[in-house]
Amino acid sequence: MSETISACVIARDEEERLPDCLAGLGFCDQVVVVDSGSRDRTRELAAAAGAEVVENPWPGFAAQRNVALDHATGDWILEIDADERVSPELAVETRAFLAAPPADVRMGAIPMRDVFLGRALGPSTRYPRYRHRLFRRGAFRHDQSRSVHEGLWPDGPVHPFAGELRHLLASTWGEALTDARAYARLEAAQRR
Repeated sequence: MSETISACVIARDEEERLPDCLAGLGFCDQVVVVDSGSRDRTRELAAAAGAEVVENPWPGFAAQRNVALDHATGDWILEIDADERVSPELAVETRAFLAAPPADVRMGAIPMRDVFLGRALGPSTRYPRYRHRLFRRGAFRHDQSRSVHEGLWPDGPVHPFAGELRHLLASTWGEALTDARAYARLEAAQRR
């Protein structure tokens, strides 16, 4: 019998990007969207897509991801952001993995394909850059002392996936500069 999977998404004001993200999660048994005070239709669109919507004021990236984990019920967790898309290949590969996950594996590594100004980036951006976004529920928590880049690190064997997550970076140069400034501020604050 296949194990179950919960997709966990944190979001705020994502009515434009969230629907396409959620559309690719049909292979999941549960989708949890934690909203941190959207002023647009993010919550309504998530609920209409069948997601469990949790409202929680913004406590920071790591803490908000942990809130999503606390509401997940699947055997496995897939963490995904509203600006990311599960490729059809990754969806099929994940279901096959869940049919018989190796007993000693508690985490999967998924290649992330960045898409910048509408174009997929390749080796110049270190593709494939693997992200630990699939893991057994209850096995990991995010370090809440980190304000950004709050990823998880393996504690044993990791299953490598071939199907990719597509990360939609900026679609305009203005958006790229705004994102760069925001992440620079978060990194600077974290290093203090």
